[in-house]
Amino acid sequence: MKITVNGALCSGHGRCYDVGPLLFASDDEGYCAERDTTFAVPAELEANAAVAVASCPEGAIAVTGDAS
Repeated sequence: MKITVNGALCSGHGRCYDVGPLLFASDDEGYCAERDTTFAVPAELEANAAVAVASCPEGAIAVTGDAS
């Protein structure tokens, strides 16, 4: 699975790094540090990624493809 974090939609609620601390971190202003990136999620963390996608109130995190 690949996910993308849309920086224009991120409002800094922090739910992503609360539910997926192995995938997401906060920057100095409390926003998702992975804004404006697309990255592959390790298979063992896909369930955490799915929760983070569902938890983002702005829909800033989206599944954008598979890992291949």
